[in-house]
Amino acid sequence: MPAGRPIIHTTPQAKLRAAREKRVTITLAIDVSVTLSDCLEIVIEAKNELVVLASTPVVYVEAVLHKYIASVPDHNNLSISSKDGDASIIEDAIQAVKSIHEKAHCGQDKIWEMCRVCDEWRAADEVC
Repeated sequence: MPAGRPIIHTTPQAKLRAAREKRVTITLAIDVSVTLSDCLEIVIEAKNELVVLASTPVVYVEAVLHKYIASVPDHNNLSISSKDGDASIIEDAIQAVKSIHEKAHCGQDKIWEMCRVCDEWRAADEVC
């Protein structure tokens, strides 16, 4: 499975700007939350989705890898020309976690906006 080229930012400001633009796009995709309770509910819901999906991260990853390995054809069978497994198994697992992660960040960003958290704190969060 070929991996895409990672996004490289030349400066911390460029990285922060790109992260903000991405979060704005994600925020627009989710209904606007007006209260702090709504924002906290988004974060809690994302956490609960993640716990349901992968209550133990190691077990989740092992299960995904076992599915992928099971999709790899038997190399002893010469009639099968493909030697690769079904990469969509891994891609789907990554997408599932990514969507939950983006949802949690949307709620977190709304909380930051409501509490008027300064850009320097956001930059420090991006570095971590």
